Amino acid sequence: MKIARSSTVHVPVRWPPASVSIFVVMLGVGTSGLRAEIPLVRSIVHEGFSEVVDHGAGKRLVEKLHSTQAGVLGKIDSWRGAAEIDEWFRVNDLGLNSSKDVKEPLAATPSSTKRGSGPFLVHRKSLSEFVWSESLRSLRATFHAAPGTTAEAMSDKSEYRFDESLSVNGLVRPDGYYTFRPLIEYGNFEQYPQSLPAGKTTKAAERLQLERARAESEFSSLFNPSSLFVIGGQRVDDLSASYLDARVWGRGDISVKQSKSGAVVVTTKYRGSENAASSSALHVEVLLEPADDYLPKQVVFQSAGKTSQSIEWVYRKEGDVVVPARVVHVKCDSEGKAAQARAISITESHVNAPVSSADFSLASIGIADGHRIVDRIEGRLLVVKNGEPSAVDEVHARPGRASWVIFINALAGAVLVVVFATRLLRRYTPSP
Repeated sequence: MKIARSSTVHVPVRWPPASVSIFVVMLGVGTSGLRAEIPLVRSIVHEGFSEVVDHGAGKRLVEKLHSTQAGVLGKIDSWRGAAEIDEWFRVNDLGLNSSKDVKEPLAATPSSTKRGSGPFLVHRKSLSEFVWSESLRSLRATFHAAPGTTAEAMSDKSEYRFDESLSVNGLVRPDGYYTFRPLIEYGNFEQYPQSLPAGKTTKAAERLQLERARAESEFSSLFNPSSLFVIGGQRVDDLSASYLDARVWGRGDISVKQSKSGAVVVTTKYRGSENAASSSALHVEVLLEPADDYLPKQVVFQSAGKTSQSIEWVYRKEGDVVVPARVVHVKCDSEGKAAQARAISITESHVNAPVSSADFSLASIGIADGHRIVDRIEGRLLVVKNGEPSAVDEVHARPGRASWVIFINALAGAVLVVVFATRLLRRYTPSP
């Protein structure tokens, strides 16, 4: 699996998102404007651009875009750094819990357990540290929710402020996707009730399919920096390569415009079927500028005349490559209004810094000897020994009722076998 080129699976944000249990603390209720505004969707300005009418000239320009993009992305093999992430998403229920129900450490004592009336627009800020390697096909990312999550009731605009107790460490390697929640202790495991001595607790991780990591890398707790080079499931240079398909030009499903400064706007049309009306087709506009090595500056998706999503990039030069410094991704509802957004600001960046397999060990996300791994791929429970997963070879807890039933049945069966064998022996043994 190449992380940089893996397809992005678009999934709706859930509360709690992506198998992560979130417990929140209500700190205040009011209408004081606590929530940061969701980013607006902006259209690409075509003023000052002229259409490249000649198909041959248009293709040569697209070939230049693709060659430049592939060249700069080909130089990036690893990326280590940190990011601040703002997310906005809608939920129907906040699912508030009183303090006695909360199992994780809390930042404050709840002043109220009132449930608001949804739907709500939630704004959450989080911090992430990451290490990504193309050659090792691996990613490590931490997620920590920052204090001050807010939710606005869309009906009466009343606002609620929370502190979330959420910390998740993620590790993606060719052998699977590992998630570890360092704040949680477990005393029992579903389907594996005899894995710990009675009254003992331990920490545990999950091993999941790689497809789960792809799904959770957008609008969720796993931040993948290589996804910043992806549009609609394709890395940007692969997307440019698809523009060179002769069929796209033959059907008139692409147009190229260029400004005097060298900036380019590529518009493509994706039909639902060959006979689909043009009004129902998906139109994608991409703005690219030479100062950013023709990496995308802005992209807008439109269908039936309404914007469905948009992405904007701000870049920084690091050595001989260009990397994103800030990316804002907005998704819209059926009316074309912003409903979900993610703004990523890279606060620390080290491109092509040395990385090794140790950066992607289980220990790198806090998993230590004695911790358990619930393997959802192979359906078994593992224990970490010498830094690696091993089979759990001891049953520590007292057997439960089911175990006693099995034992008694087995014992009764053995008695019957003995009685039957004794009778056979007496029947066929000659009398003295």
